[in-house]
Amino acid sequence: MSTTNTAMITLPIVLYVDPDPAMRERVTAVFNETRAFSVFTVESGEKALDLAVQHQPDVIISDQNLPGIKGTELLRALNTRGINPPFIFFACNFIEPVKKNSMLQAVFRFKGRDDSDKSTLLKLMRLVCWVAGEQFPSPPGNGWKFQESDRCGDTPCKSNSGRRNS
Repeated sequence: MSTTNTAMITLPIVLYVDPDPAMRERVTAVFNETRAFSVFTVESGEKALDLAVQHQPDVIISDQNLPGIKGTELLRALNTRGINPPFIFFACNFIEPVKKNSMLQAVFRFKGRDDSDKSTLLKLMRLVCWVAGEQFPSPPGNGWKFQESDRCGDTPCKSNSGRRNS
């Protein structure tokens, strides 16, 4: 008698929070191309909080400027509920509350949201892999393809930097 191993491979869960539907679509497409993460996207802090309670994501990526509760308020609400995955603020400019919160353990900043070409999103994914303790996925046989059509935003940020504070 033979048995078949039907164990499911569980991918790390990334929760991406952004009010811009084009950005949610873009981030999802790039992350799904790698097949390294399960990506959930929502447009508001309230929905992110509900989803985080339900799915316990491994990493949360959020814009600060959300409808309803802002990114920093989402971070506080998650911490109050004992949900403390690595949290990445993904923005072009960082206001004081984001700078202050990025001094906390497991809170990071990644500058470049408005310069959201595929190259920038792959750098964001590299940060996600690092904070989640995952290996950066190998590119498909034909490599990661970068084209002008991969650019999403019109206002480029000149620098892209992940920042970790411990």
